[in-house]
Amino acid sequence: MDPENERELDALVVRLSDYQSSDLPERFKRLTRTMIVPALEEIAQRIRAAGHDCTIEINVDEPIPASGQAVYFNFDTRYQHGENSLCIRLAPGESLVRIETPAAGTVRTQNVPLSELGEGNIHRVAIDYVRRAVQ
Repeated sequence: MDPENERELDALVVRLSDYQSSDLPERFKRLTRTMIVPALEEIAQRIRAAGHDCTIEINVDEPIPASGQAVYFNFDTRYQHGENSLCIRLAPGESLVRIETPAAGTVRTQNVPLSELGEGNIHRVAIDYVRRAVQ
């Protein structure tokens, strides 16, 4: 190895002992299980009681995909989760949760700090998503 590259690598290796990865993915995963999915499930139960199907898809476990951790709420189950779904996502390295809602061929995105994400936010965006889906 070239001496300059070797010196730089040696310096980085020394710094690795102080390195700690972010706890944000674990926090989002915990919020998914304790608040996001229960809030979406509350909406889903009401929809199912009315005779319609909907799904909740959870993708928060490691390895984390390049697009980030995500929870999808899908009203039209003919489609796989994705662009037609409400998506609550934490992208790698971010502390803002992106709430992505399909709207007239585009995707509306709201950014909410992870620390401010609450059950009321989830209920509101799910209700807005269903309202747009049935229009």
